[in-house]
Amino acid sequence: MSKWEKVRLGDVCDTNIGTLSSKEDCLIDYVDISSVDNQKKEISSYKVFKSSEAPSRARQLIQKNDVLVSTVRPNLNAVAMVTTETPNVMVASTGFCVLRSKEALDNNYLFHFTKSKTFINSLVKAAKGASYPAVSNADVYGTYIPLPPVKTQQRIANELGAVYVLLQLRKRQLEELDQLIKSVFYEMFGDPVTNEKGWTVHVLGELITNLRYGTSTPPIFSDAGYCFIRATNIKLGRIISRDMRFIDENEATKLEKCKLHYGDLISVP
Repeated sequence: MSKWEKVRLGDVCDTNIGTLSSKEDCLIDYVDISSVDNQKKEISSYKVFKSSEAPSRARQLIQKNDVLVSTVRPNLNAVAMVTTETPNVMVASTGFCVLRSKEALDNNYLFHFTKSKTFINSLVKAAKGASYPAVSNADVYGTYIPLPPVKTQQRIANELGAVYVLLQLRKRQLEELDQLIKSVFYEMFGDPVTNEKGWTVHVLGELITNLRYGTSTPPIFSDAGYCFIRATNIKLGRIISRDMRFIDENEATKLEKCKLHYGDLISVP
């Protein structure tokens, strides 16, 4: 159990975020939801508009070190820190909650916290709407964060930053290994489309014992239980646990036909 006090983000972040004036005549560098890479947790691009031609959601004035938290589909954890200052006025969509640290909160520590399971789960529980789940700014500001002394926050952020770099390096290594495996496959067996090696060809159905489809209706999820694998849990030919959802035994019984066994192959259409 942490000995540090837990405080609301709204108490350690500036909630008074300025907005773009309709009378202002300037160029803006705009960040919308599609601008954030939710895997790398960074802003991948800015869209440049004249302020008079900007989308209606281009309202929030942002600055370097702000942390942007998407309020739609919080389970996807589309968060990013503004790490640079651009030539034009920087503006974010109203689809983000902008977190701007006060003196008691280190911005890097805050950013790492927004990537944590604690933060994600808190917003997922607060989300409203079945087909398009979303949270409000109040939900984000109402999330509690452990608040050690600033120097301790900085040390934690530095350590987490180093771990994150190692994880990204490991991810790139796995991607390169995946490409190597594909290369070796082509070298050994040739292109399966042109079949230049003249292998015997069969219809897939002749070589498998059972072909099943997953459920078309989302089940009722639980906090724990049996893993429910979705398309988003499959990356680079592997099942990943990130954002894994769970179902209880009752739901699992209803989906008996979807039960997986060792050696099964999952294909995402």
